[in-house]
Amino acid sequence: MLAKMLPELVAKHWSEVAPMIEAAMPLVENVEHRRKQLLSSCLAGLLTCWGMLNDDNKLLGMATTIFTYDIVTGEKNLLIYSLLSTGTEPRLWQGYFLTLSSYAKQEGCKYIVGYTRVPRMKEIAKGLGADLEEIVIRLEVK
Repeated sequence: MLAKMLPELVAKHWSEVAPMIEAAMPLVENVEHRRKQLLSSCLAGLLTCWGMLNDDNKLLGMATTIFTYDIVTGEKNLLIYSLLSTGTEPRLWQGYFLTLSSYAKQEGCKYIVGYTRVPRMKEIAKGLGADLEEIVIRLEVK
């Protein structure tokens, strides 16, 4: 089961939630600044935290999502901002996706999008019918 966490619950369990979010993100120089930004975004309702639970309600992972907008087309999408899973059973991924899909549809989104370097996540996304042909191009501004 994928359970949406209310901001109050995120704040209450921040010492457990923050390391799970950060473990799924690239290293940065100022970790403390990023942690503050993550918390303020969660509390403001901009970044949504999701607990990934098994059938016994054991926390297997954490995902965060945020809405993105294309101002030219007016398209709204749900971006999987971070995702960390430890020992998630393959059969649970379909349910997680259905929960996110239902949420995205309710919020007026066209797609669920994300990016990853993790081969296992690419396999899971492909198994769920994701288009993996597009790539992210990232150039550092100097």
